[in-house]
Amino acid sequence: MEELEKKELLRKTASGMVLTLLLLGIATLAFSIQPVKAEILEPPVTEWSKTYGGTNSDGPGALVQTADGGYALVGSTNSFGTGSYDFWLIKVIESNPPDIGVPSQNPPRDNVQPYQNVTVSVNVTDAESGVKNATLYYSLTNGTTWEPPVPMSLNATTSLYEATIPGQPIGTWVRFKIVAYDIAGNNATRDGTALDFIYVVIPEFPTTAILPLFMVLAMLAFVFVKRKIPRKLET
Repeated sequence: MEELEKKELLRKTASGMVLTLLLLGIATLAFSIQPVKAEILEPPVTEWSKTYGGTNSDGPGALVQTADGGYALVGSTNSFGTGSYDFWLIKVIESNPPDIGVPSQNPPRDNVQPYQNVTVSVNVTDAESGVKNATLYYSLTNGTTWEPPVPMSLNATTSLYEATIPGQPIGTWVRFKIVAYDIAGNNATRDGTALDFIYVVIPEFPTTAILPLFMVLAMLAFVFVKRKIPRKLET
């Protein structure tokens, strides 16, 4: 049996990751995606991996990332083909959708005033091919119809995707959802059924503030009237 061979190739991908090809054991081809660090002093944590190969010696030669977010690997194989070493081309297609986090909004969902714009922020990630885009959809009819989509932009400071829902009149119920695509074409939707995706436009003076205000006004009126009534003369 041939001695164990180890070969490693590094290539930075468009999504800011490092792709590692590793030949171990009986020449089994494996590669993994790992975050890029300014100085790689320690082995990075593997976020995704895939192994290819057979029972004989198979060796990697080159690696490129394709336009669809996948990868193309070329090398030689002694495990497959017509015998001896044959040319080996592998096309890897990324099939996992992006991950959409729980959104936040400003102002908060319980304090949206009439005609006040609402900014929605959300964390969208894709560890394999990378995030291509994220889009915000909102409905004023509880999801029966949807307004024109609003593209979300990536905030370089917070690393969150953001978009703004235009202000609406008092009493309007607003429901929204987020759709994200990765470079490979996979998509994910965070539907607007949870409370985090629904809010209602409240009066400028919420009901919780009207009662205390009424009590204060009533007290001031009582004091004013009491001062106007003359005291009876003592007999």
